[in-house]
Amino acid sequence: MTYTLLVFAMKEERDSFLRMLPKNAITSSINNELHHVIIQNKHLLLLQTGVTMLTAFKLASTFEKYKVDEVVNLGTCAGLRDVSIGDVIHARCFYNDDLDLSMFGRTKGHVIKVDPTYHQHPVLVSGSTFLANKDDVQRVIETFDADAFDMESFGYYVVCDHYKIPFSAIRGVTDDGKQHANSSFEANLKLASENAAQKALLYLKLS
Repeated sequence: MTYTLLVFAMKEERDSFLRMLPKNAITSSINNELHHVIIQNKHLLLLQTGVTMLTAFKLASTFEKYKVDEVVNLGTCAGLRDVSIGDVIHARCFYNDDLDLSMFGRTKGHVIKVDPTYHQHPVLVSGSTFLANKDDVQRVIETFDADAFDMESFGYYVVCDHYKIPFSAIRGVTDDGKQHANSSFEANLKLASENAAQKALLYLKLS
């Protein structure tokens, strides 16, 4: 059996997706972090990892147990430009704000030199610190030509790339990464998560 793996950082993001499922979906819990969902004969695995890129290793253990043909990350993000609260991005281009090996001829934000064709919008940058400062927002935009920022997607991308499994991220915008981003994030978490869930169901042709 082949699965599509949906990966979430936060329980609230996963629960929003579960709430948006059609009534004919069959859902079962494998353990505290992993759910199995059957919709229209399509099998989904829902994995909640926890926050930050450090939790991405949980994808590897899932790949060792289940045959996964695609991974989609669902969640929320800070929108850095040309997006509004509640908008949803679907990204396939990822960078790590904490990583700089450019002095060795490698692409900033990657451990290798990536092909120029890799860079496509929307560009989603991940970092180890919650973005809540306008100067940092401007730096990330200028450094990576970035559209949005989160704390996990690059980690998921690296694991999926290692296993040669297609990966993309669908994330709803909660804040602009500037002053008061933390309160905006909390206020808009449900809206952004549900909008991302709707977009994912459409992408998977399950809605």
